[in-house]
Amino acid sequence: MAAYEPIDISSACNAGVTLCEGSGEEIPAGERTLQGLPFAIGGNGATAAKCLIATGPGHATDTVSIPVGTQAHHLVFAHRLLESEILDGGP
Repeated sequence: MAAYEPIDISSACNAGVTLCEGSGEEIPAGERTLQGLPFAIGGNGATAAKCLIATGPGHATDTVSIPVGTQAHHLVFAHRLLESEILDGGP
């Protein structure tokens, strides 16, 4: 077993790359190495229409559960904050 293994999140994916339109960044769906760690963005068989998990206000759910299937000592998430009021003095 490798020191780090990507987890298949495809059962929880509910959004696509259009969620980040206008950001100027390309969403690299599929197996990728980010900062030297393996990720499976969108899980197995990811598509541009269904490769991200969107939660919170305006989305179908506030929480997501993803079974890991083994004992995990550490979890590393590739995530992105779409909106923030930090630069305006917000939380």
